[in-house]
Amino acid sequence: AKKISQEIDLSKKSSLLKETASVFNGIAGVKRIYTEILENKLDYYVFGSPLQSEEIVPAYYWQNLHVKQHEHGISAYMIFHKSLRHWKKLIKHKEIKVRFFDTKFEPLTETTIYGNKVAIVVWADKPIITIIDNEHVAESYRQIFKILWYSSKT
Repeated sequence: AKKISQEIDLSKKSSLLKETASVFNGIAGVKRIYTEILENKLDYYVFGSPLQSEEIVPAYYWQNLHVKQHEHGISAYMIFHKSLRHWKKLIKHKEIKVRFFDTKFEPLTETTIYGNKVAIVVWADKPIITIIDNEHVAESYRQIFKILWYSSKT
């Protein structure tokens, strides 16, 4: 009976963990990520993103986002392909740190880790966004990000 009671307690705890995955299309899906970040005042980590992403979401959106982040004290750590090095000049807030990787491969995807969520954006003409809400997955991606951060360049 004691063993069964422990199993029931463990089952209750694991059922309390929120685990969902959602898929969105278009610029509204991309903006959804950053709306959640701002509303919940969450620090975040980003890696990937192709040069064509700046054609899909205009620069003024990102600049406005960075101003709002600064106002809320939200930190961001970003790793981009060297083709986006010019973005560093546009980012003027100390809360936002940017590094670059110098490979020939430029990813079509971007990964953003915030809170218990991981958002994967496929930068097609109409972006496809998958958001996974799982504490363990988010922590796993944070660890991957740390490895990438220390191997990237300023």
